[in-house]
Amino acid sequence: MSDQDLLAALQVAERENPHTNDCKVCSALRSMSDPVKAAALRAIAGTIGRDKLVAILAQNGYPVGRRHLERHRREAHTP
Repeated sequence: MSDQDLLAALQVAERENPHTNDCKVCSALRSMSDPVKAAALRAIAGTIGRDKLVAILAQNGYPVGRRHLERHRREAHTP
């Protein structure tokens, strides 16, 4: 599966979940210019520590609060 195929599949999955439209984490991941990096962060979003992921997003210019990340995980926006 190519990077473009993976990105297209993730975008379809996000559109099917209505909660992703107002999620700051989903919005940050959608707006990343590097689709490979965004896909990698989506893949680890449920397994990496909360504070570590918040720091990674902030370092890449996407400041997302811990509460937003907790909501993102609780509502299972991404696999």
